Amino acid sequence: MAEMRSFSSRLATVLAGFAGRRGKRGARHAAGLPVAGRASWLPLTACPKGHRACLRCMEVDHCLVHRLTELGLTPGVELQVVQDGGPMLVSVRGSRVALGRELADNVWVELHPYGGEGGADR
Repeated sequence: MAEMRSFSSRLATVLAGFAGRRGKRGARHAAGLPVAGRASWLPLTACPKGHRACLRCMEVDHCLVHRLTELGLTPGVELQVVQDGGPMLVSVRGSRVALGRELADNVWVELHPYGGEGGADR
């Protein structure tokens, strides 16, 4: 139980530290990791099918940040594109999550150099 609280508090710290808060409902927020290697980031829609990537940033409405974190899409998590025609289907933490293309355009990832097959079940 203490481990879960520790994870929750670390996640809250990461999201609070990097969210661009404007205070208006419907305003866009950027939740993610520090921007040190941002040049190598690309939108999830540009990630090739079967490649593994690390989620770096989500530039979406605040309520969507909350929902995506509930689905396991947290900054730093490894994911893999399973299907890229129409809605994006990604494997994350042993589950599959479908994201609309517009939403996936605002989820920024960094491709793993070793790329390909093998799953993203961490």
